[in-house]
Amino acid sequence: MIIIEGRIVTGMGCARYNLKFQMPFFIEVFPEIKDCYLGSINVELGKPLKIFNPDFETNSIKWSPDDKNFEEKFSFTRIKFEIEEQLVDAWIYGPHKSPHRVNPFYIEIIAPEIKLGNNKLCRIHLDKNYSESPFIII
Repeated sequence: MIIIEGRIVTGMGCARYNLKFQMPFFIEVFPEIKDCYLGSINVELGKPLKIFNPDFETNSIKWSPDDKNFEEKFSFTRIKFEIEEQLVDAWIYGPHKSPHRVNPFYIEIIAPEIKLGNNKLCRIHLDKNYSESPFIII
């Protein structure tokens, strides 16, 4: 188990738009995320994280209403998300064509609707084997 400190940051707003189109595909192949809010929580991590072994990865999905030929894979990693003394089941949402994918200090999280309040500090709990050098690798 590792706990990584983080800070909630403002995202580009793409997940709020895209997830309403993506979620039906996700639920079909990974139903445990069916109760997630249609938006993501953007977190800047205090330590770099590179996920080589997500809990689930989709095949390429044609999900875009704007480009019927656009295909993308997605990865999901189970976590516990902690904010203001709440600890909830959540997932690191990894769109493979996201510009954020190359930044090891940035993750997007999906979860059931959470009252975030004004506190921007959070933690993610990963119950995985990992190594740290200089990245946390799971």
